[in-house]
Amino acid sequence: MAVVAAGTLLVSAVTGAAVLVGGVDRGTADGAPASVLPTGQGSSASRSPSAGAVPTGRAPAPAATGAPQDQGAIAYIDDMRPGTCVNDVSDGVVLGKDSGVLPLADCADAHNGEVLASFPLPAGGWPGDGTVRTLAVDGCLDRLSPIFERSPFGDQLASLAFVPLREEWPDDRLVVCVAVRRGSGFLFKPVDPEPAAPPTRAAPPLGAGAA
Repeated sequence: MAVVAAGTLLVSAVTGAAVLVGGVDRGTADGAPASVLPTGQGSSASRSPSAGAVPTGRAPAPAATGAPQDQGAIAYIDDMRPGTCVNDVSDGVVLGKDSGVLPLADCADAHNGEVLASFPLPAGGWPGDGTVRTLAVDGCLDRLSPIFERSPFGDQLASLAFVPLREEWPDDRLVVCVAVRRGSGFLFKPVDPEPAAPPTRAAPPLGAGAA
């Protein structure tokens, strides 16, 4: 399904698919700590959300120290901090949130997107596919606009909103907003020149312990 209105592109194939929003947006970014899976646990890993707007129950990744992301590491979408760069997302691609994870990327190298914000949808019963998509689009527009406005290449960006799945509602009510390059392609530096928080760093392999 594709809906085009007032410069906004909404793309969805199934419930829980990512919703793409083109154009410059509005608002402030926020986000939750991210948990990262070690390299080798591919993107088919399942998500196990717990009750509440922001799923918990996973040990948070250590705070970033400016080191590059570990190439090939996988992180839970719902746990990613603003400023985390990722791959496997692009302008016009329909993605299901049911996989629960995305591969991390180094923001200083070629990458497909950057997580800029996340927010919970209102509590209550499942509001319906259309309402979820509308709330996700509007919420990401509100949060990403000021970031795009101060970004040196904001006019080249579009926003991708990951929306909750109906079968995981209300345990998962989180929308995650990702900046991608308009018309597909790569980003080569952080979108936000004034990040609010350090990005996610990949966790060590299982059994290795924190560095």
